[in-house]
Amino acid sequence: MDQLNRKFGISELGIDLDTFNRPVKVVQFGTGVLLRGLVDFIFQKANDLGYFNGNIAMVKSTSNDISEFEEQDGIYTVVESGLDEKLESKIHSTLIYCVHPVWSATDHRQELMRIFASPLLELVVSNTTEIGLLYHPENILEGVPSTFPGNLTSLLYHRFISLKGTDSSGLKIIPTELLIDNGQHLKNLVQQHARANDLPSTFIEWMDKSCEFCDSLVDRIVPGKLKSGSRGFDLPYQDKLAIQTEPYFLWAIQSDSIPALDFFKQITGLIVTRDIQPYREQKLRLLNGGHTILSPLAFLLGCRTVEEMMNHAHLNDFLSQLCESDIIPTLEHLSPEANVFYRQMKTRWLNPFMNHALKSILAQSTTKMQVRNGDSFIRYFEANQELPTFLTFGFAAYLFLFKPRIFRNKQYFTLDLDGNEFEIVDSKAGLLFHHWLPYYMGTKTMGEIIPALLNDEQIFNHHFVSLPGFKEKITELVQTFEKTGMFQPLLTLLNPVPINV
Repeated sequence: MDQLNRKFGISELGIDLDTFNRPVKVVQFGTGVLLRGLVDFIFQKANDLGYFNGNIAMVKSTSNDISEFEEQDGIYTVVESGLDEKLESKIHSTLIYCVHPVWSATDHRQELMRIFASPLLELVVSNTTEIGLLYHPENILEGVPSTFPGNLTSLLYHRFISLKGTDSSGLKIIPTELLIDNGQHLKNLVQQHARANDLPSTFIEWMDKSCEFCDSLVDRIVPGKLKSGSRGFDLPYQDKLAIQTEPYFLWAIQSDSIPALDFFKQITGLIVTRDIQPYREQKLRLLNGGHTILSPLAFLLGCRTVEEMMNHAHLNDFLSQLCESDIIPTLEHLSPEANVFYRQMKTRWLNPFMNHALKSILAQSTTKMQVRNGDSFIRYFEANQELPTFLTFGFAAYLFLFKPRIFRNKQYFTLDLDGNEFEIVDSKAGLLFHHWLPYYMGTKTMGEIIPALLNDEQIFNHHFVSLPGFKEKITELVQTFEKTGMFQPLLTLLNPVPINV
């Protein structure tokens, strides 16, 4: 089978040679599947529609090895596989050839500096993970800075000097790392590096006046590389970089105007707006929050993937009531399109092509529960003066699952309902183990342990756990799960016995 590369693309796939000579308008820090399956996909779509007419310089910071990209001249395939609105299978492939060149941050330093000095450069995009957006003191003017914020500061300073700090030389900088206010966060880090390295105040003023660090939100499930024969789909050529995605995508960017993206209205899923908060809220509360609430319950009922969870009739019913009764009403004035997003979300979760393991969703549930669902608890209680039924039930299922009883080789484990070990991958696992140990030793009851655990601010630092009646209700539910398992309480919740009047 032929290898996908520039020669094959031109001779066999009809790629125009001139497309490789388009000007580099975007520098992208990160080679991961999310950027390749979302951001690069969008720019390829724009080129195909005749709007963007530019290429992306992709920069790898984690290592010098870019051999896979060099073998294929940066060309790869995105395979979208999922369900349409009628829940019928949909598979579509897009060839991505707007990524050219691909560089190593260290080995191609001079080339990178040359691009940053080009007046044709318009955008900088990044996804270095949340760990990449941290401050580490370093001299950014000697060699290659070791951190992305330090490296970006040095390259922006090089542009400032090369283009004499004119207003027109400013850039739009769009981080896609999964942090709230990620644009402002990156700007603060760059300014911190500039001050620590005694860069002139005129440079900082230029960044303030001429550059814009835009908050952004990304949403697309990209499980990773396309597996050969995945659900019956094979490419007619060898592509080691091919990736699989769901059809849905969203890239929401907060800005009044981004000239380089003035085609955004032509591509559904690309949004430039003054306020991305409505998009952030509906994703955080419904998609992320729904995952975090439902996954422990599903895992305890024997499901191991999102697809299995969605094909479980009782869990599907639970999800509907969780979202429609407990979460969407709290978004009424925050996300007017929450109902539309919710319907799309259910279709996405039913996707049979995405092998989304519940274990990966369950990791770090203690922190996720607070970030994703804490405000939903508070908003619901403030509106109704009672606890949200389904959020509370899901939280109790999480706490029932996350009660470690085994510590071995620096790992924490509990037992699922079949007696199998389940590793609790959570930064709070040690604290949880400390609270639950007296229960397993027989020196304390659940009624003593759970309120104390919920009062531990090292574990829970969101005040939803202090809502009136919350500790009592969680204790009651966890004690019930311990006695009867999960299934019967879930049935009772979904089908309450009617009261005869």
